[in-house]
Amino acid sequence: LDDQWRKFEELYGITLAQSCGSSEGGNTAAHRGAARKIGTIGPAQKYQHISIVDGEIIVGGGKQQALGYLLSDGTIELLPADGHHTGDLGHLDGDGHLIITGRVKELIIRGGVNIAPLEIDAMLAGHPDVAEAGTVGVPDAVYGEEVVSYVTLRPGAATGEDDLLAYCRDRLPAFKMPKRIFFRDALPRNPRGKLDRPALAADWKRTNQ
Repeated sequence: LDDQWRKFEELYGITLAQSCGSSEGGNTAAHRGAARKIGTIGPAQKYQHISIVDGEIIVGGGKQQALGYLLSDGTIELLPADGHHTGDLGHLDGDGHLIITGRVKELIIRGGVNIAPLEIDAMLAGHPDVAEAGTVGVPDAVYGEEVVSYVTLRPGAATGEDDLLAYCRDRLPAFKMPKRIFFRDALPRNPRGKLDRPALAADWKRTNQ
């Protein structure tokens, strides 16, 4: 993805700067002017405190966070004392820049090891013949869950499953390797236009059980 970022900037002459935030947590992190770092969201915004607990990004500091959620009965469900639990997975690099790696609810737990599917998606998308990739966990009798990926190819590409598995093998540790890679003309999207991983998991169950 870093290469795609650089190629976009070279092609269009536009400098990209990322930021992230939420209604509950406020403006969390951002690149500040030219002090950006490709591959990251940037450092914490003013008054924000970002912590990573069990891989999940938690945003606190008490200045930008919401009080809680107003429920239908008029009561308020307060946010946790340590801040807003975003449901996003990530880590801070050595310079304190935030890197988001996926969603907690999308984690694949293979043999007790947590695997973020977004990492595998990004690696597959780095193949010159792959237009898009989506990875999900599917039931497995031995490991609990197994890793499978779905891809769409660029027009005219003829790359096969064995080619992509070999590509993965050179770039991923064995426990993150997809067991199978399936090809589709298009990957499903939810109403917001984002990759629909539950639909991919349903596709696997429909065709493999």
